[in-house]
Amino acid sequence: MPMKLSEYYTVGQVADFFGVTRSTVANAISRGTIKHEYFGKKKVVIHKNEIERLEKSWKIRKKIIKRPAMKPGEYYDMVQGAKALGITPSIIYGTIGRGVIKVEYLDKKKIAIHESQIEQLKAHRANHKTDAKKKAQRKLLAAGFKYSRNPPAGAPRGGPSHPSPLRRGWSKDGVYYGLAAVEALREWQRNRK
Repeated sequence: MPMKLSEYYTVGQVADFFGVTRSTVANAISRGTIKHEYFGKKKVVIHKNEIERLEKSWKIRKKIIKRPAMKPGEYYDMVQGAKALGITPSIIYGTIGRGVIKVEYLDKKKIAIHESQIEQLKAHRANHKTDAKKKAQRKLLAAGFKYSRNPPAGAPRGGPSHPSPLRRGWSKDGVYYGLAAVEALREWQRNRK
């Protein structure tokens, strides 16, 4: 579930705030003295309410918690972002590398994706799919393909083992290649090799 990371702190930030080592905070977490949550599978984060509660019993040595500026709103980790979009994390890494979306870092290494960037990536992927579909359709029509919405009355629909060229989708010279233009183009190019 995405989290409002502007309300959470890492173990290192809490240790700096109280002027103790990270292991002291980690030990307190393992004993149950500090309540914690996870961002992603492994990244431990502590809510600001828990810090306020601890201020009454722990001595504060440093007054300011240094942290990256997090936008208000929810953040996704890499796996959550991939699930929300129905894609693999490697695709998200690729879009980050190409500059399609910008990410923030909860700690020096832990990537956090703001909800606005998830929406931006959704829009980008929708446009990319539309462009790919149009390009594939142009190539298929130029190569002499025909698109059938439905087979004519009385024509065999065909099945998976014996597909009919008359069923819905793209066909050429009596051979059926697929329902979607991108899929049909890929199948046709594979058969030509």
